[in-house]
Amino acid sequence: MTEEAHSSLLHRARLKALFKRAIVIILIFMVAYSAIALLYASQTIYKVRLNYAVILETLSGQRIAVTEVGWHTRPLSPNLNWKFR
Repeated sequence: MTEEAHSSLLHRARLKALFKRAIVIILIFMVAYSAIALLYASQTIYKVRLNYAVILETLSGQRIAVTEVGWHTRPLSPNLNWKFR
């Protein structure tokens, strides 16, 4: 095999490896982003902005007003008020 052909094969192999790594990294990013988007869409986590409030309603019909600015998680019961900061 000539030196030029050998170099071309090595270059092609490096490009294939680089493309495979890039695709794997992009897929990992897409899966992580999708998981976070689904979690946010399910309203398990939510953000309260300045001059706004979020009203949560439990399955029993009890309403809870969240007025503190920042990120919060949906409480499991009315007695628990967890915060995600």
